[in-house]
Amino acid sequence: MKRKRAVRKTGNTTQPNEEAFNGQQLKARLDAIVTLLCSLKFADDEGNLKRAPVAKLLHKAGYTPTEIALLFGKKKATDVSTYLY
Repeated sequence: MKRKRAVRKTGNTTQPNEEAFNGQQLKARLDAIVTLLCSLKFADDEGNLKRAPVAKLLHKAGYTPTEIALLFGKKKATDVSTYLY
């Protein structure tokens, strides 16, 4: 005779974890981390961000011009295109 495997029920797995982030929240937090790291590396003595090297680095990392513009507080990709091309 073959034994049947016992299936254990471990709590309520259908409820989403309250601490889990949705995609938009995760993206916002990662963008904040990227902005903080860029400000540590590419800021001048007054704390102003040097946008040209940051934009080039982010573009090489895979960010689109629109995403870079949003990180800089701009609305359009054309606002950062002068730094990229």
